[in-house]
Amino acid sequence: MARLKIAYVGGGSTRAAGTMASFIAQGENFAGSEVVLIDLDAERLELIRTLASRMSAAAGADLAVSATTDRRAGLDGCDAVLTSYRPGGFEARVVDERIPLSHGVIGQ
Repeated sequence: MARLKIAYVGGGSTRAAGTMASFIAQGENFAGSEVVLIDLDAERLELIRTLASRMSAAAGADLAVSATTDRRAGLDGCDAVLTSYRPGGFEARVVDERIPLSHGVIGQ
């Protein structure tokens, strides 16, 4: 498989650790690739970068993980872009879940 540079906008999100675990589990398909985690929250971003780097090393995956709060720099030269973010954070999630329920359906 080709070496890819993948940007993950929202890379400090609660979903990011699971997404990174999926990339690592498929490590042979991403050998030599890089995932650039991009987020506005530098503290959460560093937490996910550290976790992903440790998981990758433990699995013996040839997958580089970097992180930045600079969206332009993080997107530069990328082959693919993933997004996982929720404007408004967890407070917005409550609204996102209550609106469908008020119409008798489940969703966000």
